[in-house]
Amino acid sequence: MFYSSLLLPEFNHVTENEPISYSVITSASITGNPISFASNNFFLYTGYTPEEVYGSDCNFLQGPETGTEDVLTIIRGLKSLRPFESTILNYKKDGTPFWCQLQITPLKIHNGRTLRFSGHQTPLCEIHDGAMTPITPLI
Repeated sequence: MFYSSLLLPEFNHVTENEPISYSVITSASITGNPISFASNNFFLYTGYTPEEVYGSDCNFLQGPETGTEDVLTIIRGLKSLRPFESTILNYKKDGTPFWCQLQITPLKIHNGRTLRFSGHQTPLCEIHDGAMTPITPLI
């Protein structure tokens, strides 16, 4: 399994007033779809390290209030092998919950076989003391 620590500037550039977003790539051919690439913004925003992320599935982002139906929507979307969008309550390493818009696209080779999934995530708001707070840019 190839795990990348590449930091590609074009995928990690945030300009003023632009929403934070980040990407991950997972392996579709291994049970659990482990992460093989995560953009620098993923690490900056979530607080996780590459050692904690690479080789893990994305379930570590879920927490006590993550909706079961939201998780099932993602599972069904992955099984469909078609692009889809979903919104889910995820958690940073420090336990801060945040609502996230998720876009997942299967990456297929010439014969149509899906080898990887590309996941693009945009945090929408964080929850502090029960109140939703809009996300501010990293810069």
